Amino acid sequence: MRQDGGDDSLPVTGTCSAQERSFSSGCVRLSRALELASWVLANGGQVETARRLPEIADSGATVTLQLTSPLPTFLVYFTAFTDAAGEVVFRRDIYQRDAVLIAALRRGSRS
Repeated sequence: MRQDGGDDSLPVTGTCSAQERSFSSGCVRLSRALELASWVLANGGQVETARRLPEIADSGATVTLQLTSPLPTFLVYFTAFTDAAGEVVFRRDIYQRDAVLIAALRRGSRS
C-alpha cells in the first residue's frame, strides 16, 4: 500500500487517485494511512517499526511489513452519510446495493 492508500499490485494502476470511485478498480480509500499503519504495528508489538514508519514512508522505497497476527478487517459501503457539519450527503449507488436494502426496509421486520 502506498502512503496515499493506493495499491500498486492491482491489475489496473493509476486509477486509485481518481475522484470517481467507480474508476478505482479494487482500491480502498483510506484517510490517515500512516497513522493507521503506525497504530496497527504498535498494537501488534512492533513498536520500533511503528516509530520508524515516517522515515520508511519518506524513503520512497517499497517495503513489505508482516503483521505478527491476523488483523480482522471490515470494508463498508455507504451511499449516504453525514459530513462534518452534520448534513446528510448522498452518493451514487455505483454497486447497486441500495435497492435490496430499501426493499428490505419497506418489508419491515417479519420475526
